[in-house]
Amino acid sequence: MMPPSRNRSWGTRALHWLVVAFVLASCVKAWLGPVQVVERASAQIPDSGLQRRQQLEATRETNRLLQQVLTTLHQETLTVRVVEGEAQPAQPVRGRGGGRR
Repeated sequence: MMPPSRNRSWGTRALHWLVVAFVLASCVKAWLGPVQVVERASAQIPDSGLQRRQQLEATRETNRLLQQVLTTLHQETLTVRVVEGEAQPAQPVRGRGGGRR
């Protein structure tokens, strides 16, 4: 075997330093971990507080409308007109009972 030559060419030295730099950069990247451009949680999950507020507002509006219907049913007299349907006889409607009519 021949002893290593101390007389290396410019290209060989540049390649050697390039490999050393690449190995060092790889070690630094492995040490630091992956780089996140956008936080995962904020990129995938919408504003849950806003969704909850919208859901509560919709529920309150529904309850308000149902309260108006209940008040109308309790306080006003309703006139019901029976209209003969097609060939099928009308089926009686059965309620739960126990409530005011």
